[in-house]
Amino acid sequence: MSVETSTLSLVCTNLATVSATFGNSGLLEHLINEGYKYSFTLNIDNIGATVDFNIHNMLLNDQNGSPAEFTMEVTNKTRGDVKGGTLTQYEGKLCLLEITQVPKELVDEFKSIKTFKIFNTNNLWISLDAITQDINENTLEMEVIVNPKTLKMVLMSYSLGQLLMQL
Repeated sequence: MSVETSTLSLVCTNLATVSATFGNSGLLEHLINEGYKYSFTLNIDNIGATVDFNIHNMLLNDQNGSPAEFTMEVTNKTRGDVKGGTLTQYEGKLCLLEITQVPKELVDEFKSIKTFKIFNTNNLWISLDAITQDINENTLEMEVIVNPKTLKMVLMSYSLGQLLMQL
């Protein structure tokens, strides 16, 4: 793709900036000091999402002895969900795969609701302690997703769901 800087906008904002924003603003430290344990994070597509207290209670009353650092709400994929992310295994770890990461020749397979049955809702529960640790240790390494748009712009983003591979 040829890029003329005079006619192209570059947009770099999304859920993955939450960690940096929390850390840089002082909000993360404030929330932890107030006793908060988790952040419920969603994107604009899910502005009507509500907190599922069953998930909240599961996180706070973990039976495994080690609380979850990251929880992603998923649902069954429908024909209307073919452009969103799905879960897959990569190098023995659960990971989020977005359509923009799929080679063109495999997009039809990616869109198949029979092959990929799970859809990422972008409703994410993230441990505030885990965010603090990631910021302090500078351990977040996420792939930049390039998402060309029909407007003269390119959306450069991260998918916060990539945190699955970090944990």
